[in-house]
Amino acid sequence: MNEKERLILARFLFPELTRSVDIEKLLNKADAGARLCRLKYAEAGFTRDVCLLIHKESTWVFCLRAPELSSWELSEPEEVREACILLLNGCDECESDTQTVPPAPAMLLSRTRFEQIKEESAALPVHILSDLLEETSGDVMNAPRLARIMKRCTSEGELRLCMHGSSGWNTQYASYIGDPSGAFMLRIGRGTEDWMIAAPTTKAEFCNAITQWVLKAAPI
Repeated sequence: MNEKERLILARFLFPELTRSVDIEKLLNKADAGARLCRLKYAEAGFTRDVCLLIHKESTWVFCLRAPELSSWELSEPEEVREACILLLNGCDECESDTQTVPPAPAMLLSRTRFEQIKEESAALPVHILSDLLEETSGDVMNAPRLARIMKRCTSEGELRLCMHGSSGWNTQYASYIGDPSGAFMLRIGRGTEDWMIAAPTTKAEFCNAITQWVLKAAPI
């Protein structure tokens, strides 16, 4: 990996962190055949901030908030599955996910407008927040659900995914918000693209999406 690629990855994966010896150690282990994923998750006092480095034969998990950059290696698919469950605070729903129900329709809206609404959300009642989301998306069904979860959010997650392709490193960003009633996965356009997709999901589906990406590079 050349210095330009290293800088692109560092800025995308760690936008809030200055360059450090720990980050350099992590990036030194990546190469053109590897994939990288940063996962942040918070729920009821539980927090995780890790980077997963996926090689052909194994996956390394690096804990970013440890006093020093601690890490461990996963070599079997079941180990990857169990690690993803633990990184999301574990739950019976994740461990027994056998869902075959087709995914619910997602809502499409302006990324810029959503970020504006999100900034105002703390001061708005749920019904006004719902109206604003419906106005920008045209989605009558999902707008009230997303509004409730934004106001009563009890769990949050963030994914920063990196894959090496023929033109260099490709990146993808997604986030997750949930409360006891449900959850949404939020995917945004790249660069200056002004779109965002909010897809109804569950914690189990979020966990499974991460697992499948690590194991097979399946789309999130």
